[in-house]
Amino acid sequence: MTLEEVDQLLVKLHEEEEEYERRYDPYNNPISREVERVTTLREFVECGVPFEDNGDHIVLFDKYVVTLRNRRWRVEGKGTWYRFKNAEDLLTRYLLKDEHGTINE
Repeated sequence: MTLEEVDQLLVKLHEEEEEYERRYDPYNNPISREVERVTTLREFVECGVPFEDNGDHIVLFDKYVVTLRNRRWRVEGKGTWYRFKNAEDLLTRYLLKDEHGTINE
């Protein structure tokens, strides 16, 4: 997925979100949740990290499961979830570090 495709999707979702809020319930809006997911997905696309998109979550480096809406991540097969602030923070502070605390490039 490219950055342009994500931006086009966000524009479309914002329009649908406004229409949904006018017609239906502004508090329980499924389109708003999708906007949150796509916004987080856009952060990962901007970072240029290859990932596998599975709808509500992505898999990074065939090892890390990252939820897009709740901003949580875990190692695949483990049960402990960790929070992250944004995609860049997750990558630099946790996933791309080696055992000495420096970033692998």
